[in-house]
Amino acid sequence: MRECLRSKHLGLASDLARNWERAGDDEQAAKCYEQALEVDHVAEDLYKNLMACYQRLGDQAKAVQTYERCRKMLAAELGIIPSPKTETLYAFLSNADSR
Repeated sequence: MRECLRSKHLGLASDLARNWERAGDDEQAAKCYEQALEVDHVAEDLYKNLMACYQRLGDQAKAVQTYERCRKMLAAELGIIPSPKTETLYAFLSNADSR
C-alpha cells in the first residue's frame, strides 16, 4: 500500500511539473520536481527534467549542481552512473556555463 501511494504521488508530481513546463512556468515545474525528488532521490528522469528547467531559467549553476546531486545519489544508492542522455545534457550545460 505504501509503495502504491508513493508511486502515485511521484506520478502526479511529475504530471503537474510537465503541465507547468507546457504552460511556460519553469519555476513552478522546478519546485514540483524538487518535491518529487524528496520522495525518490534516485529518480534520474526527475533530475534530468529539473536540470532542463534550471537551464531554461538561465540558472546554469543550479542545473550543474542538480547533475552533481544526481550523480552522487545514483552512485551511492544504486552503484551506477547517469545515463547517456543525462550526461549529454550535463555536457551541454557545462559548455554553456563556460561561455
